[in-house]
Amino acid sequence: MSRIQAVLVLVQSLALLFMNSVLGTLVDLKGATAVVVTSAVMLVGVGLSGLASGPLRNDRTGLGPR
Repeated sequence: MSRIQAVLVLVQSLALLFMNSVLGTLVDLKGATAVVVTSAVMLVGVGLSGLASGPLRNDRTGLGPR
């Protein structure tokens, strides 16, 4: 279990390191406001697509309805 945890921490840290570099570069090129607004629009889009997805909205726990 500890090996799996170590791999997950490594993968998450590498993704964070990469995205910080990308966001920093975009802020230098376009400005902070544009990058924050773009990130917010993308976040809302992902949330709405998740809500529109039938398999993500359905209960898959295997428990019966209450």
